[in-house]
Formats: sequence, structure tokens, C-alpha cells
Amino acid sequence: MEQVLTKLDKILGLGDKYLEVYLVSDAFMKKNVLSFEASKDFPHPETKKYQPLGEIYLNPKYIQENNEDLTYMLVHGLLHLLGYDHKNKSDRMKMEAEEQRLCRAIKS
Repeated sequence: MEQVLTKLDKILGLGDKYLEVYLVSDAFMKKNVLSFEASKDFPHPETKKYQPLGEIYLNPKYIQENNEDLTYMLVHGLLHLLGYDHKNKSDRMKMEAEEQRLCRAIKS
């Protein structure tokens, strides 16, 4: 997971961004991925020199049981934090294209 995040940092040029990733169980959530933007008014003293992006929660067991890819779900959650969504067809197509691009770049 750390290697994937390092590659994403290089590809996207996240630089001074701060991200928290949690691996959780079914007891916490019965979904593949959830992401939450960092609140603008919430203090982050531990990250004074970094801009907090937010949090990503991944459930590896759920992802595996549903034949999904953990890296893809991490990329999906990160793109939500970067402003992508899939509310309409056009947005979904842009997000899916970026997911595919990033997943290919991570594997190369």
C-alpha cells in the first residue's frame, strides 16, 4: 500500500498534501471504499506544513470477496478527494479514464 501511495504522489504531484488511509473490517463498514474530505475549519496541528486532503477507508475483505482490486479502490477514493465524482455520465467517464490512467501508471 505504501508503494502505491508513493507512486501516486509522484504521478499526481501531491507534494504538500496529507492523506490518511485506513484499512477496516466489516464491523466498521460493509462497503469497499469511503472517502471524506478534510474539513476546512478542523485544526490539524500534527500536519502544520501539509494541506490535509482527507481520509480514505478501505475494507480489504469486502474488496476481495467482491473480486475488486484494492489499488483501484484506493485510487477511486483518492480521486474523490481530488474533486472527481460520478454523479452524471460525463463526470463518471472522466473519473473512470483517470482511474485507468493512474492504475496503468502504478503498474508500470
